[in-house]
Amino acid sequence: MQPISEGRRAFSVIEVIVAFGLLSIMVAIFFNLIPSSTLASLRAENRLSASNIAQNELETLRSGAFSDLAAANGRVRTERRGSTQFKVETQVEDIAGTRSDYIKLAKVKVTWAERQKNQSLSYELRIFNQKR
Repeated sequence: MQPISEGRRAFSVIEVIVAFGLLSIMVAIFFNLIPSSTLASLRAENRLSASNIAQNELETLRSGAFSDLAAANGRVRTERRGSTQFKVETQVEDIAGTRSDYIKLAKVKVTWAERQKNQSLSYELRIFNQKR
């Protein structure tokens, strides 16, 4: 065995073990973050899809004839986006203290299951009769 010359220094066994231990901990933390980021991404995707569905439903109501709003009251339908099934409930109501032939309140509630828990969001829109 040759002695180490001055100016060159080798790692001791302890230093190698400590470095390997730190690297192992960092790798373990990194691989634990992957499932949680995947879950967060899925939740965000479902929430965005539900929001788009609700906004599309309200836009359809707004762009239709004011006289057709009553027919949309109580409508329930389902829509699939990716692997998620969304339930869309539509309500159209009169607003207290206003004339029902001038303004209505449209509500859309979108519900979906995510990891065995029901999630939902609701949007509301006041729709005015433009042809009064």
